[in-house]
Amino acid sequence: NEPHHPASDTAVITQEMSSLINTTIDTTRRISHDLLPPTLEDFGLVETIKELQSTLNRSNQIIVGFELVEKEKKIADKLVELNLFRVLQELINNSIRHGKSTEVEIKLWLSISQIKLVYSDNGIGFDPLVFANSKGMGMKNIESRLQMIQASFEYESSLGQGMKMIIERNANLSKS
Repeated sequence: NEPHHPASDTAVITQEMSSLINTTIDTTRRISHDLLPPTLEDFGLVETIKELQSTLNRSNQIIVGFELVEKEKKIADKLVELNLFRVLQELINNSIRHGKSTEVEIKLWLSISQIKLVYSDNGIGFDPLVFANSKGMGMKNIESRLQMIQASFEYESSLGQGMKMIIERNANLSKS
């Protein structure tokens, strides 16, 4: 039988607890960042899209182009910004996973009266008639987020031609 070393047991347990606490802190930080990215909260949608663009372009997964076509005003409603950003993330995810896209283009108009976002990719596209009857969770999530912020949308695609989604929202709607 080996001698029992209570001091070393305590040191091991303390080290394991410290490691577990650090992992929990890192996980909590990542979850809170995912819920509301700090860039979105501090700098708004445009800067957050630029940050996403930079991250994705460095990842070598996909090339993201972004153009702020018009900026007459900022989006005042953080819920609108968050949902538009989450929709963009889901669209990019769909473009990579399902569309096999290598490039996406995002155009944003922030006019006095309207928010308009046009998203397009160079992926394999889809048949809109088949797609309308077989939407996955990602597309249902996109649609519910857009309904929540009272945005209209339409998409166009055909096999081999990529896809395009146009999202529009009256900039003057209340938060209701």
